[in-house]
Amino acid sequence: MLRIILLLTLCVLPFCGFCRPMACDTCFEPDTLDFVFKLHRQTRQAQIIVENRADSVVMHWQMGRHGRLLKGRYVMGSKSVAEGSRLCLNQPEPGKAISVADNETAFMISARAYRDMKLTGSLDYNGEVYEVVDSVPCGVEVPSIHVKSAASGCEMWIIDSFHLPVVWKMRNNPIEIGWEISNAATAFSPYRNRLRIAFISDPHIQDIENHAELIRPMDAQLRSTRLFNENIFAFKAALDDVKARGIRLVALPGDLTDNAQRVNVAAVKEMLDKYADEYGMRFFATVGNHDPAWAAGKADVSGDSLLYSCGYEELLAEWSRLGFMPSEEDKFWATPFSKYEYDRYSYGLACEQASLDNRSYRSASGEIVYDASYVVEPVEGLWLLSIDGGTYDSNGKSTGLGYNDVLRQKPFLVEWMKFVSDEARKRGKRLVAFCHYPAADFFNGAASLIGNRWGWDKMDLRRQPSDATRQAIASTGVRLHFAGHMHLNNTAVSTGADSTDRLINIQVPSLGAYQPAYKILSATADSLVYEVQTVIIDSVQGLRAAASQYYAEYLKDRREGKKDRISDFFYVRRYDTFCNLHFKNVVELRSAPRDLPAVLLDSIQDDGLITDLYRLHYAGSLALRDIPESRMKRHMALFDRAMTMQSDYGKELRTLRQVFDLFASGLPDCNFIVDLREGEVR
Repeated sequence: MLRIILLLTLCVLPFCGFCRPMACDTCFEPDTLDFVFKLHRQTRQAQIIVENRADSVVMHWQMGRHGRLLKGRYVMGSKSVAEGSRLCLNQPEPGKAISVADNETAFMISARAYRDMKLTGSLDYNGEVYEVVDSVPCGVEVPSIHVKSAASGCEMWIIDSFHLPVVWKMRNNPIEIGWEISNAATAFSPYRNRLRIAFISDPHIQDIENHAELIRPMDAQLRSTRLFNENIFAFKAALDDVKARGIRLVALPGDLTDNAQRVNVAAVKEMLDKYADEYGMRFFATVGNHDPAWAAGKADVSGDSLLYSCGYEELLAEWSRLGFMPSEEDKFWATPFSKYEYDRYSYGLACEQASLDNRSYRSASGEIVYDASYVVEPVEGLWLLSIDGGTYDSNGKSTGLGYNDVLRQKPFLVEWMKFVSDEARKRGKRLVAFCHYPAADFFNGAASLIGNRWGWDKMDLRRQPSDATRQAIASTGVRLHFAGHMHLNNTAVSTGADSTDRLINIQVPSLGAYQPAYKILSATADSLVYEVQTVIIDSVQGLRAAASQYYAEYLKDRREGKKDRISDFFYVRRYDTFCNLHFKNVVELRSAPRDLPAVLLDSIQDDGLITDLYRLHYAGSLALRDIPESRMKRHMALFDRAMTMQSDYGKELRTLRQVFDLFASGLPDCNFIVDLREGEVR
């Protein structure tokens, strides 16, 4: 019974984390530790935050249960940390601090046990003798020691750090619960604080804090690809998390607002100026299809000047500090139109050539349009390449087609990307590119299957860069590329005309959609190897800011006899749960009816299969937090039965299974290593 209680209560703990710096032999400063526990083929996920307090250690936990956020902690005193010889098995208690016994430790071994292991090759723990088997790195320059008990067969993999010897993997332990810290490679990396860049994309904020009249009905949100009202608070939560981690460089791959409304553009400026001025953070943005939505701007139909949609001129003037104009802090800054070389760079020269009059091209329709691309060296040795993938139709409205249209309307941009990548290699610079638009296949190879079976107008296939486009962008020599636009979590590789040209594209999720998250890129000692971490935003202040309006809308719907889709939101306290609930409604009301054959929608019972299909597409491995193993087994059983069905339903269900499997089998997309030497992700 004890092990069952531990599994159920310990093992579903999503966090937003913090960690105090500590002085240690390997300079490890872990953030949230993502545990995966296993018992009798059941898998549960957990997260724990480690805090060092002088000679003691605190393990913080928090758990989402039925819309509530439960919290607690394990406290290990000096004797426990120094001399413990057993693992603590006390179950966590919400709202309480468990004082670990002096002879016990939680999720780590004691300093004495660590010394014994290093000096003698064995340690005594849990009443058993563990012998050192071998040394196994769990990440780039993150060593760990593998030990095993001959008596019970229990195995532990222990981080090789005197100050924090965490058991990052456990097998065959006495209570039969195995675990592994899935993000050990990034959490314990000694290079986490050398160079880190946060990527926050697609917040689509609306300033409902200062303009309550901007609050939109819940019904409008449930028929949209993103939230509107809660996004400004999610953006602040992400920025606060970045600040708490000590990250100073932040890249913003577009769609900071919903349509570059003047009031929201001003809100973004005020917010980011505060973080820059008070915390020393630097922000570097690119433009998206929503900012600007119209190249020259557009007045709101109501004539409200606050809702005027800014074009390039006003937008870049307001956001000049977001990398769109040179700064004296930068080592280098240039655009595709700059006429100076790196060796002759000066801030004054950059300012002279940075005006929009010098940064324009003629669109396919003959209009003069600005381009906001730039490359910047904010710290020695790092080049951030911000690519403006925006293109516009004859009415000046964004096409939203990204690189597919860039090759037609802005071929000069592709040539410039090649020039920048060549220069970066020649000068020994780390080059990290970002654009609003994807540069790789974000369907995990399912695009042709979906298009040929269900239609090429389904599931936003038109936004997928074509084979020719992907090859052209990969052939520029850009190796690492971050993108937004699609509101999904995905990693993919594109290959250029020369097979050695491999571009790794990392899709950054939207803060206003499922799953709300941002990415952290961390450099290692090898300039061609990076670590990527994905941080879910689960706790947001202001989540109930529009609650009274939602309640009034709920009452109105009841009077009119409409289906209740709102009341469930009243009981949600976690932002990621709020986004998940929004997503379920969007799939039912918008996505599935547009994308899938009627025979599937009419025949599949409400067992979550359709929503889980979209979860896997949009959130990748992050979706597994919301898909219980029991439900996944039901999906597989249905797919197995479809193999013998001769009906149209059976045929469509077999196609659905192929798409489902591909969505579930992409490259690592949560916490992983990017190796640019061979263009690999692991």
